[in-house]
Amino acid sequence: MANFKEVDMKNWSRRDTFLYFTRIMPSVYTLTVETDVTELVKYHKESGISFFAMCLWLISKAVNEVPSLRYGYEEKVKLVQYDEIIPVFPIFHKDTENCTMICTDTAQKFSDFYEEFNTMIEKVRVERKFFTSKYPHAPANTFNLSVEPRVHFTGFSLMHPIGERPMLRPIIELGKYKEIDGKLFMPFAFQEHHACADGFHVGAFFDKVNAYFENPQKYIMEK
Repeated sequence: MANFKEVDMKNWSRRDTFLYFTRIMPSVYTLTVETDVTELVKYHKESGISFFAMCLWLISKAVNEVPSLRYGYEEKVKLVQYDEIIPVFPIFHKDTENCTMICTDTAQKFSDFYEEFNTMIEKVRVERKFFTSKYPHAPANTFNLSVEPRVHFTGFSLMHPIGERPMLRPIIELGKYKEIDGKLFMPFAFQEHHACADGFHVGAFFDKVNAYFENPQKYIMEK
């Protein structure tokens, strides 16, 4: 079970903003950023480490370092802030053209995460269930991350219902990287509920992502 703290709505500094963007003007926004992955691709080719696995771990690290991105609901009514949120992501099966959704803990050091990542990939190739036996459904403290490796898009929007208890955590879509002026850029779409995070918070998130992508070896090789 995920660790969290319940939000004290009476004394929460963001109370009025949250109520405005959930009750008066419900708002979800998406922005697509051309993210420089030149150094990440270079390190992927030198090390043989999965490009997607590195993206997954580094992005999860950045998400968790911005507290405004870790809100959600427990027991359907209780607004909470999780200590950690973990990614849920699809693994595609070419023969059936279906996916298995995987959840994994990214708070551990990369080497441990990568071992678990590879083990789970091998397992789902055999199981072929929509969710894995370890996580038969997505825990409440998850954010969605997926990739479309064949398309270099310039805009992306994933509409989801804005109800009484909306999805508050990020939804991320990555695209195909391509060379522009000698560097490699990957489309990075980020969707977030305005009740919890403003442009300031999303900017802080992308600052972290850019820093990690510019020097991936520093973070991947941390003990």
